[in-house]
Amino acid sequence: KPVWLEQVHGKDVLKLTGEPYVSKRADASYSNTPGTVCAVMTADCLPVLFCNRAGTEVAAAHAGWRGLCSGVLEETVSC
Repeated sequence: KPVWLEQVHGKDVLKLTGEPYVSKRADASYSNTPGTVCAVMTADCLPVLFCNRAGTEVAAAHAGWRGLCSGVLEETVSC
């Protein structure tokens, strides 16, 4: 089951741990928990998907021009 974010065209990344979240306000999600789904919704923004070589870490970013300028992809990779 995916965790749907409250996307705000920013650079925050939500680390999906399976625990309840105080806020889902973010434009990217990251997980290294098996069975956890990272998901983003897009219209005219780009969906950018990441994984490590082993496939044990995954992430999804919602990358519009505001998020790209503020560093959403860099923040996602730094997880």
